[in-house]
Amino acid sequence: MGTDARIFTAAITFKVLVLLLESKKKTAWLHWDSEKHSPEESSGFFDLGLFIWLARLFRTGFSSVLSMGNLYHLDENLSSEKMHQQLNVYFGRSASSGSKFRLAKALVRALIGPVLMPVLPRLILMGFTFSQPFFLASVLSMLAHGKKDGARTDGFGLIGAAAIIYTGIALSRAFYGYFSQRVVTMARGCLVSAVYAKTTELQSLARDDAAAITLMSTDIERVTAGMENMHDFWADVLQVGLGCWLLQRKLDSAFLAPMVVVLCCGLIMVWLGRASAKTQASWMAKIQSRVGMTSKVITHVKQVKISGIAPTIEELVQELRVNELLVGNKYRIVLVLTSMVSFAPQSLSAVLAFALAGSSLDVTATYESLAYLVLLTAPLSSFFQRIPNVLSAITCLTRIQEYLESKPRRDFRVASNEQTTRRLSSVSSFPSRMRSATASKLEQIDMTDACALSIEAALSISNGTFGWKAGQTVLTDISISLPISYFTFVIGPVASGKSSLCKAILGDIPIAAGEVRLHPSISSVAFCDQVPFLISGTLRQNIVGHLAFDHARFNEVVWTAALTEDISSLPNSYDTDIGTNGTTLSGGQKARVCLARALYDTSSLLVLDDVFSGLDNNTAARVFDRAFGTKGLLRRRGTTVLVCTHSMRHISLADHVLVLGPHGTIIEQGPFSSLKRSHDTASIFESSAEQFDSSVDVTKDESSTLRTARSRTEDAITKGLDDRSRQLGDWKVYKHYINSMNKLWLLLMITGCVIFAIGEHLPTVWVGLWAEDSLNQSRSFYLGIYGAVSSMIVIGVSVVAWTSFVPMTLDVGRELHRRALWTVMHAPLRLFTTTDTGTITNLFSQDTTIIDSELSMYLLNVVANTATIIGSGLVIALSSPYLAVSYPFLIAVGYCIQITHFLDTIKGLATIRAFDWISDERAQSLELLDTSQRPAYLLKMIQQCLMLVLNLLVAFMAVGLVSLATQLKSSASFTGAAIVSLMSFSQIATALIFCYTALETSIGAVSRLKTFSDKVMSEHQPGEDFKPPAEWPQSGSMVLRNVSASHR
Repeated sequence: MGTDARIFTAAITFKVLVLLLESKKKTAWLHWDSEKHSPEESSGFFDLGLFIWLARLFRTGFSSVLSMGNLYHLDENLSSEKMHQQLNVYFGRSASSGSKFRLAKALVRALIGPVLMPVLPRLILMGFTFSQPFFLASVLSMLAHGKKDGARTDGFGLIGAAAIIYTGIALSRAFYGYFSQRVVTMARGCLVSAVYAKTTELQSLARDDAAAITLMSTDIERVTAGMENMHDFWADVLQVGLGCWLLQRKLDSAFLAPMVVVLCCGLIMVWLGRASAKTQASWMAKIQSRVGMTSKVITHVKQVKISGIAPTIEELVQELRVNELLVGNKYRIVLVLTSMVSFAPQSLSAVLAFALAGSSLDVTATYESLAYLVLLTAPLSSFFQRIPNVLSAITCLTRIQEYLESKPRRDFRVASNEQTTRRLSSVSSFPSRMRSATASKLEQIDMTDACALSIEAALSISNGTFGWKAGQTVLTDISISLPISYFTFVIGPVASGKSSLCKAILGDIPIAAGEVRLHPSISSVAFCDQVPFLISGTLRQNIVGHLAFDHARFNEVVWTAALTEDISSLPNSYDTDIGTNGTTLSGGQKARVCLARALYDTSSLLVLDDVFSGLDNNTAARVFDRAFGTKGLLRRRGTTVLVCTHSMRHISLADHVLVLGPHGTIIEQGPFSSLKRSHDTASIFESSAEQFDSSVDVTKDESSTLRTARSRTEDAITKGLDDRSRQLGDWKVYKHYINSMNKLWLLLMITGCVIFAIGEHLPTVWVGLWAEDSLNQSRSFYLGIYGAVSSMIVIGVSVVAWTSFVPMTLDVGRELHRRALWTVMHAPLRLFTTTDTGTITNLFSQDTTIIDSELSMYLLNVVANTATIIGSGLVIALSSPYLAVSYPFLIAVGYCIQITHFLDTIKGLATIRAFDWISDERAQSLELLDTSQRPAYLLKMIQQCLMLVLNLLVAFMAVGLVSLATQLKSSASFTGAAIVSLMSFSQIATALIFCYTALETSIGAVSRLKTFSDKVMSEHQPGEDFKPPAEWPQSGSMVLRNVSASHR
């Protein structure tokens, strides 16, 4: 026996040593840059479970304001690129389009390993949770029997048991939360990347931009919210079953009473679930409509202001917002009913069970039964409350699936190689990382080779008929051929189909017949759209695009586009930020930047859609000569060029002229000198000449606007938005939130929370008095008061939920949106030159959605849980008045989504496809997604760390409570009440921490709206306008000399 003991001891020692070695970090043996990798990747078992790897982040956060540079990089397993690859594989393999839950199944299969990781810690947590009633019975049994031999030893044993049980609960809950949050982060990476990729595949006309924006923000956030603690669903069901079995052993047939309550509540929840899905779908549709309209208004705010319809648009958008809130109220009323039903088992089960159990229960049996009822009703309450979130997630997943199953764009162009008819510009493959252009890719096309190929066609269209809608053709029977290195000019009256011809060449028109062939050497087209497309970035980024920066080539194209003088006057030269969609630029400057981008590209085919209409005569002449002249850049390169224009001034430079008639047919084509000049052609030439002659130098001093451009990163407004959005915990924000509502609703909510807290804890004390018959009253007396007090739970919940979800949300949502919208519509144009459109749009999409849903829910839970915590503390103090606790809190940094890049992609999708940048844009989107995931993921981990600390604090309280109770021989009834309260105290305190940190994040939406409204001053200042009398002016004239104007 001694030998076995020694072997066993040696084995245990060896295993402990191996465990400690395995838990040790391996960073000393890793050859990587620690700044680019998270400590999480090299952390051991204990470091992960105890969140020690967050220590450096905590120190940084307490000593300074966290910035993106302070945050850890994501674990490689959380990489958005990896997530998208996995989802693509399983979504492509799944059932045919339209099958139910296709996306949900693919998501689970793609993440099957991480999805299963939380199962083991959740089972361990359940085991420790169910050990509490047995522990309670042992403590009460010891206290009930008083002094006996070995009681002191038994007391120490119970103290040790308390430490093991509650420490085990803390650690198992920590691991469960850690693995669960990783799954949520992975799911978000999968869905965001999938929506972005699908957006780049859709036909321009068929794509619903409002739907894409809503899916990218609201829908995906609701899916991830529904996935929080998804393993609690099966665990709650299992826990209810075990609770019923244990309760039956204690109460006999009386356990059926709670089951009847549960069954009735379950049936009601089925009905509410159906209503929730319908009302939420209607609400999402209203959000999509309002966000789409708001996005368009923000994007075209300059035109809205100039046209004088700003007040009407403001009223229209606010009306959409109010209508959205009213429709959303139907969904929120369902949430109120759900809350009432979810707390009904907790309120009624114990009353009915004790009513049927008779009067044979003593203190130990009573509190043991009550503990089983807590284990039975608590998961049911959570289960029922989570149902709306899960149904909401399923509804949003269905919407995302429908979007992902939308018919992709069909590129009807083919390569003119005799051996292949491969499709060009396919976007079905997964993108690689950002490509780096080699030096050879930037070499100019050799003129000798170009001449050798001059007899070939760079582009040909045979019998082409094109249109934007079925049955409505824009171009009919088009047959053209563009020889390599030729300049082809397309002229025609307004609406003759010039822009449609450009889109047909790009393969970006939905209705197409005939054949469009490109030379096999052409894989991309340098394209300038009629409406200039510029990204939110610097001048260099807009010109270089996704190619490597070549200084000589850059200077060459900048000079050709007549931008050299403009760039030299900028404060940061070509690294100056030009604003959202180039708001700091004039129309002509935008066109020239787009032309410079096309010239910088390496494509041998250039398509220009009326890009010179915004240029003054002198600038247009310079650009034409430098780009298209006999010694121009495009001639030297041997580039094939197609120019759609209404100007006749430079048509003599064309090698080939294509004349379109008013009905979308070709009237004539050929060299300019050989055109037959029919009557129709002559009229078109005269019309074009008149349009040209009537043009004025509207952009004579184009550089004046550009000179004032400044980096948006230095702008006070943007800086204020960023700082204030991260200064969580500012009570002025809460005051602003409260001032946006009727104070009566807040008072009513607090009153409901007090009622709820009384109903939550007073019955626990009362049942102890009943078991001991401390008041010498009849059973009906105790039962009646017990039932009345327990019913206060449902009453309090109904009051709190209704006031928080309905009138408070309506008041706050309407008022905050009104203030922000007024600010946008009355803001100076300087705001839109210094702030990303995505930043402003985000205020009206994600932030308003947070206020409508998350903020009210978390505020409700924080106030209710605070009141409940106070009640729990009072009950515990009745048993051990010497016990005191403190709660640590941490303010975490929030995150914002990469909406600006997404909006840029939507806006310029035709240009991006033409330049063959789809892969690069997707790769950039994945990088931005990874960046946005970092603060979100770390915030969740910090919440889990706080919960671990709080659960360890509860373990300390439990040890202290049992120590005082066993050593000082406390009252059995009060000790039982304290331990039962302690069972729920851990869950309530954990929920309080989670809801508080989530509330601090959600209140950031109010902070951003408040800062936006406070920082952005109206362009209508007192004393700026003078209203002259009606008879003014009677005589005189207006003279402007040496006037300079800017937005700042």
